[in-house]
Parts: sequence; C-alpha cells; structure tokens
Amino acid sequence: MCRRIEKETAKYWVADIFGGLDCLYGRYFTFSFAPHFHNAYALGVIEHGVNVFDYRGAQRIASAGEIMLLNPAEVHTGKAADKREGWSFRMLFVDPKLLKQVREEITGKASDVLFFSAAVIRDDSTARRMLELHRGLENSASTLESECLFLMALTQLLTAHTDSTINSRKIGNESSAVARVREFLFFHARESVALGELARVANLSPYHLLRVFRAETGLPPHAYQTQIRIEQAKQLLRRDFTISETAQVTGFFDQAHFSKQFKRYVGITPGRFLVRN
Repeated sequence: MCRRIEKETAKYWVADIFGGLDCLYGRYFTFSFAPHFHNAYALGVIEHGVNVFDYRGAQRIASAGEIMLLNPAEVHTGKAADKREGWSFRMLFVDPKLLKQVREEITGKASDVLFFSAAVIRDDSTARRMLELHRGLENSASTLESECLFLMALTQLLTAHTDSTINSRKIGNESSAVARVREFLFFHARESVALGELARVANLSPYHLLRVFRAETGLPPHAYQTQIRIEQAKQLLRRDFTISETAQVTGFFDQAHFSKQFKRYVGITPGRFLVRN
C-alpha cells in the first residue's frame, strides 16, 4: 500500500530583533526550488527527511539534524531526495552586516567578510541551539530571549565553522556591570526588555554582556529574568492569585506559556503548586 503524500506547507515571517530577522519554515514533498540566491546568509537546520541541492558547482545532500550554511549571492536549488518522505527545514536569513558585527563582538577586532567553506555540517549541539532559536522566534518568545538565543547560536556557529579561527576575547572583572543588570532585571522583571537596554545599563556591548552575565550567574539574561518571574509568581499564588492573574501580573505571554515555564523551573505545574500551598 502506497503512503499518501502529506500536504506541503511553508511559513515566512520577520522576527522583530536586530532590525528584523527573516525566518522560513518549510515542509515540502514534490516542490523543487528553482535556482536562486539570497543577499543574506541562509543558515538553517533540516528537521526531517533529506534535501538534495546544487551549490557551488556540485550536488549536496543535507539530512535530518544537519546544518546548511549558504553564503550570500551563491546560486542554489533544493528538493526532497524522496518525494514521498519529503523534507522539512528551518532557515534564518542573516544580513551580512549583522553577522560581521557579531563576529567583531566575539573577537573585539574588525573582521573581513565571512565565508562558510562547508555547505553542510553535522554539529548536534549547534543545531539544537539554532532550532531552539527558530522555534522561539515562531512562538512569540520575548525580545530578550530571542536576542540571547540568537547571539548564543551564532557564537557557537561562528567559532567552529567559519573559514578562519575565531577566538573570543577574554572575560575581565565585570562583576559590577553584572550586578547592575541583575538589579535592573529584578525591578523590571515583568517588563519586556531588550538586550541592548541591558547593555546600556552595564556599559558593555550586548555580546560581551551576555558572556560575562552567563559566566557570573550561570544563566543568560532571559533565563535569569524568567527565574525572577517564577519566584514572584510563587509568592502571588500563595496569596491566592489565580493562575491566569499570576501569568498576567508577572509578565508571561499567556497562561499556557506561564504554566510551561513554571513546570520547567519548579518541577510541578502551577495548579499542583496551589494544591500543595
């Protein structure tokens, strides 16, 4: 019995971070991309199936879990290796100026044009970071979370897979800067803040702040803010606030998002927490 080919689908949107970040999710079976190019770096992960594509004079194959790294202005195609199995992927289109800026923040030095020599790589850790970022951008992650995830994913990618070695600048004694950011996050826990805003509080670049904050606290800024919100939520639930009221007051996107995050950090749902208290 032949398996029915599933419906093809695609979603394209612009995430509101770093001046706008184009994102694409695709699930294709019989569709084939015509030869085309992008003015941006196309960085993506294959979620399912196998993609066969022409790139830089050769046919390439990208399987589930592998990362595609396509340089700007390079013509390429794309289709499923098996039309019944199909393939799905998540792709980010990153402006060359933004990628160059991230690289310069990593090293603390001016950099030349970046070039990815490998079109397909296997790096499970970086792939997981990129998928977490992409899904967060699709599912209304906060600006702070999206920016932190973007920088963490790009840092991991750039330090391991560009055409030249990248060494991160050393972390100095930035304890006072981190302390100011921690205090700011405590007093603005319910608000939507951007990484750039925290960088101004710390008087550091966004990338350097992210590194030193993680080194000192063990958490990136967005996770630290979430932890503060969870602690505040526990106090409100003990004061007989409803779950929906608590979600709203503590700054979560909605009750479902609050409940998911609460269980991640506390180990039980808000409902079970209410019963126990």
